[in-house]
Amino acid sequence: MICDMVAVARIINATLVIPELDKESFWQDTSNFSDVFDEDHFINALENDIKVVKKHIIRAAKSDSHLANNNLPPDIQKLRCRACYEALRFAPRIEAIGKLLVNRMRANGPYIALHLWFEKDMLAFSGCTHDLSRVEADELRMIRENTVYWKIKDIDSGEQRSKGYCPLTPKEAGIFLSALGYPSNTPIYIAAGEIYGGDSHMADLRSRYSLLMSKLDPYANGISNLSDGLK
Repeated sequence: MICDMVAVARIINATLVIPELDKESFWQDTSNFSDVFDEDHFINALENDIKVVKKHIIRAAKSDSHLANNNLPPDIQKLRCRACYEALRFAPRIEAIGKLLVNRMRANGPYIALHLWFEKDMLAFSGCTHDLSRVEADELRMIRENTVYWKIKDIDSGEQRSKGYCPLTPKEAGIFLSALGYPSNTPIYIAAGEIYGGDSHMADLRSRYSLLMSKLDPYANGISNLSDGLK
């Protein structure tokens, strides 16, 4: 994560280059850092902690957020938080798009924005296969085994779930929302990528909440194309 690279730069007294976003992940998003975040604000917000430049000099290995659990000094942990919650600010165009989306959703009254964490890469990484078919579980296992920068390969799905490391299935999410008292006519916006298994895993949730809307097709090719679909 970007906040980890900021912490590493501080620890080793190195200059940090503007991060290059991963374009080879499951998302296949071609966006650059400046397409999503405000570069100048990122540099200025961290100027008292580290030097940030725009020219790429070296490429660091992927970070998996483990710095957060490695007993770092409080000042480094605070720097990680500043990087995440102060230095990383959306580019003005993305801020405007976000406000436009929220205003349009609010125009129809109360709604739920629901992130199911049930995308293919999430399930493959976590090893969570509850309620999936054997074929689906095998596909996720193969993805995990073939993704070189995911270090843990052999995962017991039942153990993961018993420890609370797995997301609710879409069916369970529907049951949970119903139990909380949300009426069946509540609009629900799925704030996530493509749900693994598609309609086969969304059918029960959709039967409970018919006003279920997923990410729109115009946004499927990355953040840099998002504004075109909202004009």
